[in-house]
Amino acid sequence: MRARDLDAMANIFSSVYQQGRDIAGALRVVFAIDDARRGDTGTGQQQLLADADRDPLPRPLKQDKLSRYRQAQLLLPFIEEVAQRHGLTAKDLAGGARVKVVSSVRYEAMWFARAKTKASLPTIGMALGGRDHTTVLAGIRKFEARLATEPELRARVLGEARAA
Repeated sequence: MRARDLDAMANIFSSVYQQGRDIAGALRVVFAIDDARRGDTGTGQQQLLADADRDPLPRPLKQDKLSRYRQAQLLLPFIEEVAQRHGLTAKDLAGGARVKVVSSVRYEAMWFARAKTKASLPTIGMALGGRDHTTVLAGIRKFEARLATEPELRARVLGEARAA
């Protein structure tokens, strides 16, 4: 195995391990609440319940990735529309192709999704194949630069954005 693969596996393991600990802590709170409702509380469970009154989860999560995934699903019609306009599919845009024909359409889809939905950059990145938010930001900026230098593109895209 390559060092890069080992680093990736270590990151995945660390993330899964921490999420498992968070779930285990939440389950301990749930079981303690259930035991308390039945009148079955020991000193450890009483402390756990006192802690649960302050914070129901051991460590609150910043954002639910599942909800971001659902938000990303709402962007698919916009992405498909842009892809079809250029004779591509949404899978083409979500794929790893770095050919200018595909990447320029991908940048347009990023810009269009941001303009029409105000979705977050991480959400747009997730909808386009799991790309990082900085990649999405760079793509939007590249497309805006094209809009500034190509008047016919600007007229077409802004007309389509108003119509959609």
